[in-house]
Amino acid sequence: MNDFDQAVIAHQQWRADFERAIRAGGDGFDPESVRLDDRCQLGQWLRGSGKAAMNSSTAHGMLVDVHAEFHRAAARVLEFAQAGRLADAVYEMDLGSQYSRWSATLLVGLKRYGDGEGGTSA
Repeated sequence: MNDFDQAVIAHQQWRADFERAIRAGGDGFDPESVRLDDRCQLGQWLRGSGKAAMNSSTAHGMLVDVHAEFHRAAARVLEFAQAGRLADAVYEMDLGSQYSRWSATLLVGLKRYGDGEGGTSA
């Protein structure tokens, strides 16, 4: 398994853990840390070895931007949960929300990169 595959798996696990935590009130996560897109394994890959690994600077830039937007949307969800607005937090994770759109867009971009570069699909 290469660094890209590991980063994608780590992202999927982080997202699953995050969504479970949101449904429990958001404990264990800090909005300012969640907002930062370079703290997770995928963000570190994108800003490190992924930058050199990707053939297209346009594709790389798009993934960095989408990943950053995903983290901003996740922080917003977390802020709702931690403010006791659990229904709003869950609504913000529903299909069609910013969080779900950025998440889906990121996964599509990662899958395209993975399929084109020999990684496993996201």
